[in-house]
Amino acid sequence: MKLSIKERIILLNCLPSRGDFTTMTIKKDIVDKIKITQEEVKRLKIKDSNGVLTWDFTKEKENEVKLTKLEIKVIKDELNKLDDKKELTDDTYNLFKIFNG
Repeated sequence: MKLSIKERIILLNCLPSRGDFTTMTIKKDIVDKIKITQEEVKRLKIKDSNGVLTWDFTKEKENEVKLTKLEIKVIKDELNKLDDKKELTDDTYNLFKIFNG
């Protein structure tokens, strides 16, 4: 699955902050796969200005991310919790569509 920088950043913020050992292990594996690399920071000139990230969109390429069924389940579970609580935002709505078809 291909994910943009923005989708990866939003997804990082959607992952569970608490859980059992299995969930937190799976979360760590997801983070390792979707994290922003130093090379991307340099290439895209990613900057943080008072909590707002900016980058050169013209140089961005979507990353191919290979997630396991368990990783996708953890992501879907978190997005479904947001949906159930009616807390989807424009950004999380797009992720919801990506992971829930």
